Amino acid sequence: MMLSSAAPGGGALVSLSSSNTAVASVPVSVTIPAGATSATFNVMTNPVTASSTVTISASFGGITRTATLTVTPPVAVDTVAIQVAEYASGNRELRVQATSSNSSATLKCYVTSTNVLIGTLQNDGGGRYSGKFAGQTNPQNITVRSSAGGAASRAVTLK
Repeated sequence: MMLSSAAPGGGALVSLSSSNTAVASVPVSVTIPAGATSATFNVMTNPVTASSTVTISASFGGITRTATLTVTPPVAVDTVAIQVAEYASGNRELRVQATSSNSSATLKCYVTSTNVLIGTLQNDGGGRYSGKFAGQTNPQNITVRSSAGGAASRAVTLK
């Protein structure tokens, strides 16, 4: 709540409430310091499985103001799997095929032991990804990481 004029000496005690404390809770009150027009407070949220709307109310001097807060569920981490990790020593090329449960994710391939980026896999559609990386030394093991949080590792086979 923002006061239209500075809080009086001793401050202004503003009452707070939440329409759904199972989703979001607030302190019972907050004091706006003398001479100030506003104060901050923390809103504590709990995990939800579906988006939930909560109304936060602030009351002082017979006036109540509300704000709507939407609490959303956490984004699910995708599942990544590596189908192919082959190294052709003749032309020093690494071939990678992977899948992700999130078909719009970006997948990047790393050397597992050093975390050095090898390259970004091409999105082939439908959750399928592939990449050919020339001029590489055999990384022995690779890790594919997704922009959606998932990851998978696999030993590289010689072709």
